[in-house]
Amino acid sequence: MNIITSNCNFKESTPPPHWLHGLLRPFDFLSVLTERRRIRLTCVDVMREYRRLAKPAPAHLDSAREVYARIVVAVCGIQDLGAAFDIVRLAEESFAMWPVDRPPRLRDIAQYLAMTDRLRIDLAASEVSSRAVDSSRVIAAEMIPEHL
Repeated sequence: MNIITSNCNFKESTPPPHWLHGLLRPFDFLSVLTERRRIRLTCVDVMREYRRLAKPAPAHLDSAREVYARIVVAVCGIQDLGAAFDIVRLAEESFAMWPVDRPPRLRDIAQYLAMTDRLRIDLAASEVSSRAVDSSRVIAAEMIPEHL
């Protein structure tokens, strides 16, 4: 008897959910609380760095984007200012271009850092939790003034 096999690489079927997932579903609020805590920590870090940079009123910082890039350097611990400007640009693309095109705000930077750094969410992915995005928007609005 000849068995015909194909060379197709089908994805393996996903295993059925573990019984523990159903049991722990009512405790999903713990993950929500953890997300909200991480978003708040990011907002606190961003505001702390903003106050540190804005207090001496640095004349050498030409624009808000440069201040935001320096905040990203301090909060994320990166050394490359160019990479920080890239992060500011990505934050602008993610939060400041829709529904109305506007310059990025400090809230946008905090939201982007909270989503990508603290929560490790890829904003380009289609399965991003709207709950996490909404939480970051609400918390950033509570903690960071709109005019910054």
